Amino acid sequence: MLDLPETGRRMKGASAQAMKETEMRFHIENMTCGGCARSVTKAVESVDPKVRVDADPVTKTVTVESSASTHAISRALADAGYPASAA
Repeated sequence: MLDLPETGRRMKGASAQAMKETEMRFHIENMTCGGCARSVTKAVESVDPKVRVDADPVTKTVTVESSASTHAISRALADAGYPASAA
């Protein structure tokens, strides 16, 4: 169960699981500059506004900490023109 201090209520099951953040790493071959990194960050933020994103164009990797699914993040990246593979 997840304690919610501001309300004093507890969440069970799927609702508590949906809030769990997972770290994901992707390789994006065509992320080559700071502008690309900003575009990648915006694409990921469109799925989860509370996401933590570290996009590194030098290593062409992006690390994402989010409660969104890997599929949703991958889809947003592909839709933005940055197809990603697992890193």
